Amino acid sequence: MPISPNHPFLCLFHADRERRFHERAFLESAPDEVASQLGTFSGQIKTANDLNVLLTRLWSLVASLRIPPRTAATLAYLANLLLQTLGPVRDEISDTRGIEEWYAAVFRSFPHRQCASGSPANCDS
Repeated sequence: MPISPNHPFLCLFHADRERRFHERAFLESAPDEVASQLGTFSGQIKTANDLNVLLTRLWSLVASLRIPPRTAATLAYLANLLLQTLGPVRDEISDTRGIEEWYAAVFRSFPHRQCASGSPANCDS
């Protein structure tokens, strides 16, 4: 069998087998590490920016082959479901806690410096 273009000395079959072995071993040994790298700035997924951060980090992990494509597809599907809930989450927060609480949630979704007053409304950009 010909040597795999993705491996220096293994054939196609064995190179694929080795790749799958390493994917499984990584997922079994470090799921908490991968999960921690998928976190958002606010620690939640309430805004479009939170979801964007999560998808950007997911893309980076997939591109660096740290998450197998099949797992990434499942996570992307879940992200699509989350995207559909963002509008209702915004409405629920605004209706129950007021629009200022929604603005605070959006503010927390971005990386930022600490404000002197501690209030997002009093921070200048």
